[in-house]
Formats: sequence, structure tokens, C-alpha cells
Amino acid sequence: MGVMWAESFLRVVDASGIILKRICTLFLLPLHFYFCSSEVLVYPTHQKIKDGSQGYGVLRIELDNRSEVNYEEIKIQKLCLFLKGQGSMDECGNEDFLNGQMLNGNTSFEIRLPTGVYEGKLKATGGKFVESVGIGGVFQNSANAKGLNTNCKVETDLFEKFICEGLTIRSNYPTLLRIIITNRRDSHWAVSIGLAIFTIGIIIIPPSVRHADIEIVYPK
Repeated sequence: MGVMWAESFLRVVDASGIILKRICTLFLLPLHFYFCSSEVLVYPTHQKIKDGSQGYGVLRIELDNRSEVNYEEIKIQKLCLFLKGQGSMDECGNEDFLNGQMLNGNTSFEIRLPTGVYEGKLKATGGKFVESVGIGGVFQNSANAKGLNTNCKVETDLFEKFICEGLTIRSNYPTLLRIIITNRRDSHWAVSIGLAIFTIGIIIIPPSVRHADIEIVYPK
């Protein structure tokens, strides 16, 4: 009985989140630019990317769902890229965007970029509240990113956090950035319900979190 009540409660919370997003889009137009950006894909430092005199390459972002759950869509909530030395992480900001690029099923999309090494931020989330998935982090050529066994290092928190080396875009070749939904998950039902009751619904965490991974594949 308690579990049924909890599931019903969480479905209401999930639906409320969708309603609030729609209200944000429709009625808060004066604040739209700052809080409810309708950009499909946002590069805050795009103006810093030069004319591509060295040639262009492609960044392909791909979703690889290896779980048994049929995630209808994963949203790229943040994508900020800048050529190394021509921007900073501070310019990317911490804001997320209401309408991001959607990845449905095992799909991908491509971005044409001038060649070079890019730094920046990425955040992707999806799934229902009761079976959430999320991953976010940075691409940077720093001491923390160098010396890794692979291009990326992923650490598990409530959602995955990654740090990857800078993305290298080569002329006329695709660089693949793969977001992987794994078959591993953590259950937090007791903590989720207890925290919701203790805080009177102010703080609610997903009761079940699916693990994700990230992979960068360069052309050989």
C-alpha cells in the first residue's frame, strides 16, 4: 500500500514538473531569455569560434541505450563548446535550458565545427522521475583531465559526473561523443520517500537512478 501511494505521489510530482515548464514557456516571456531559453542548442561562446580557415570537422553526439528501459528521449540540457584559449568555463555559466536537443532511442545528431581542440560543458538528462538518468561534466585540457586511462573519467553521485580531455575536431572526420545508458541502476526509494516526508515535499530525489557513461571515439 505504501509503495503504491509513493508511486502515485511521484507521478504527480513528475507531472507537476512538466506543467511548471509549460508555464515557464507560456507566461514568463519577460524572463524567457534568462530562465527559459528556447534555443535548441546553445553555444554561449559560439562567436569566439573563428572562420574555420584550417578546415571543418564534425562532432557527432550519439545515444546508446544498453538498458532494458525504453527511454523515449534524452535531453541535452547544456552544450557549451569553445576553442581552447578562446573562451572559459565561466562563460558557459551554470544555467540549463528548458528546450534542449532531444535524442530519441539509439539516435544521433551532428554539429559542424572548425578544426581544433574544444573545451566546454555538457549535461544530459531523461527518463521518468521514477527511473531517471543523467550525466554532466566538462571537457578540458587540465591537470585533472590528463593522464587518464581513457579520454574520460566518470564518477557516480546521485547522477554521473564526468571529466574528459578536450574534444579534438579533425578536418573532414567525425569525432563521436557517445552517451551510454547502462544496465546498472541504484534504488533510493526509502531515502526518496523519507526525505520528501521530512522536508514536506521541498526536497525530492529520484527513487531510482540509472547509471550512465560517456565515451569519446576518434577516427582512426
